[in-house]
Amino acid sequence: MYFNNGFWDTYRTAWPAYSILSPDKETDYLNGLVQHYRNQGWVPRWIAPGGTNSMVGTSSDIIFADAMMKNIPFAHKDAYESAIKNASVQSENLTNGGRKALNQSNFLGYVPSESDNFGLSWSMEGYINDWGLYQMSKKQHKLAEAKYYKNRALTYAKMFDGNGQQAADKWFKGKKQDGSWTTDPQNFDPTSWSRDYTETDAYNMAVSVPQDGNGLANLYGGPAGLTQKIDQIVNTPGDFTTDGGVIHEMREQREVKLGQYGHSNQPAHDILYMYAFSGQPWKTQKYTRDILKRLYVGSDFGQGYVGDEDNGEQSAWYILSALGIYPQNLASNQFVLGSPLFKEAKVQLPHGRSLTVKAPNNSDKNVYVNSVYLNGRRIDKTYLDYKQIMRGGVLRFNMSPRPSTRRGTQQWQKPASLTQGRKAPQVKTDAFDKGQVVGSDQDYKKLVDNDSNTVTTVKNNSTLDVKLDRARRIDMLTLSNSTKDTKFKNVKIYGSRDGKHLRPVDQVRNVKFTYDKSTKPYLIRKTFVPYQHYRLKFEGGSGQLAEVELLGNMD
Repeated sequence: MYFNNGFWDTYRTAWPAYSILSPDKETDYLNGLVQHYRNQGWVPRWIAPGGTNSMVGTSSDIIFADAMMKNIPFAHKDAYESAIKNASVQSENLTNGGRKALNQSNFLGYVPSESDNFGLSWSMEGYINDWGLYQMSKKQHKLAEAKYYKNRALTYAKMFDGNGQQAADKWFKGKKQDGSWTTDPQNFDPTSWSRDYTETDAYNMAVSVPQDGNGLANLYGGPAGLTQKIDQIVNTPGDFTTDGGVIHEMREQREVKLGQYGHSNQPAHDILYMYAFSGQPWKTQKYTRDILKRLYVGSDFGQGYVGDEDNGEQSAWYILSALGIYPQNLASNQFVLGSPLFKEAKVQLPHGRSLTVKAPNNSDKNVYVNSVYLNGRRIDKTYLDYKQIMRGGVLRFNMSPRPSTRRGTQQWQKPASLTQGRKAPQVKTDAFDKGQVVGSDQDYKKLVDNDSNTVTTVKNNSTLDVKLDRARRIDMLTLSNSTKDTKFKNVKIYGSRDGKHLRPVDQVRNVKFTYDKSTKPYLIRKTFVPYQHYRLKFEGGSGQLAEVELLGNMD
């Protein structure tokens, strides 16, 4: 069993660094984490050495997903089960593990600020981990879960206030239960560390969407808008405001002298690599070389690490960035190319292989990359795959004092994203939130109130009906239980154009649950026509249900 690890700190760089620097040991590390799940039912968010209710997000999910997609051997099945439990089962003890306010966030799509002062950070970390669940579910051939968690990974768009005229006026913000913003837009201060954002502010969370960089760019108006937003982060003075006490991360952000960019704290560590989705990806090279030069000097008193070295995360950022490769989006198997620090560096790989990174004309002035070659083959994309790195050989960077303004700007050259094209992310939402709902059980409203703490005893042959504004297609059904002895032989779905003549759409057979207070997704076949009226009918059983959703494109 392995412990003393805070996953919110380490998942971004330390764990993907292990997959390159010590893959032979990573199997033991991962199995050691899985053992926590086997022993006590959860993988804690922070193990020190017992579980602690510290920081936000169940980031073991994305750690397991990244390793699984790289085919690193470890207990894949149990790791996947632990991640599914984190994302779908309401925890009664957050010290043991689990996510905050799942009784609402699974249905609202975010952690409301009434449930936690740092609801925005809880939500954003959840979307990243749901991306990992999407990747793991595909690999495990769990199609319903894959579609469901892909949709949840896109739900970050709900937290985006895009009402500003320019990208500089658009922000990710916390929300209340009723869907309004935590802070009145007229009084919003992006330098405030007072609430919504864990140990940071709105600037440092402005591009925290590694799983969908293209969709994020579209929200800001396109690649040029994303460029403008990241430029704003590094050019705005590093001042801060707070209603509470001053923590060291606030002062450290100011001392970095790179605007609002707070390198001392982990949420900032992906920011500069998000230029890969912008119109000026060469700025990654400019700013990361500046950080490597100034913030890891370590030669005089007061220099060295600008902030906490949390379980190797700061060191891993340095090592990977110094090699010119960075794991911007875990579970994609892609490493974004940056600007290597040395003229030559060598990494020993398994089976006698090695990766030699060469940049012979590298210097403090020649920080820009004109071209990249791997084993003599030109690399025009802005990233390398994990397999390419682990095969070894020579990775050559040709450096220049001037940026290459064309390289990496084409869509096909950019890293993977959930959203393709120029549209904003498309999020499937619940029909019961948009329509007129009627049920045959007395307390049917508790099934559609977006709170699984309210429970209804659903009897055999109970029905739940919804009328929409117009005919719409439904893609998924989710059922949330209160107790695991809730069972149904069938849950049938009907559609109607006029509200009178029902036609069978699909049915879910043998509905049962492994845990109390859990949520399960089910696919609905795609072949049926859209309907304005839908009915659910529960047959061959009874039990305590807490929430029901019919998910589709409602906007």
